[in-house]
Amino acid sequence: MGVRSEVVVAMKLDVYNKLTPDTVKWLNECSDQQNMRDDGEGVSFMFDYIKWYTDTYPPIIQLYKELLDLECDEDYYIIDACSEYPDNNESDLGSWCDNPWGYYKNVSVTIETY
Repeated sequence: MGVRSEVVVAMKLDVYNKLTPDTVKWLNECSDQQNMRDDGEGVSFMFDYIKWYTDTYPPIIQLYKELLDLECDEDYYIIDACSEYPDNNESDLGSWCDNPWGYYKNVSVTIETY
């Protein structure tokens, strides 16, 4: 069981190139979709249905540690769209809000019938 989320990890290429080989390998092997910009501006990784536990899953803990250690939060962006979202944004990280893919937080609520 557990909560599964949609997550995007986007970063400028110079940030990506500073990650450890293990973290790069994990991002490439475990993400559902990778997008490298043709203009070399950045790379993004989409996870469609993942248990995004930032305090118990070692590869995710390592990713956050590496990004935080770089002290360049305007050069990456992680959005965790979990079931508690938008009230819970503790797994969101970075502030590359003008990223070339246009990733941003969007919340909507609708009432529908079936």
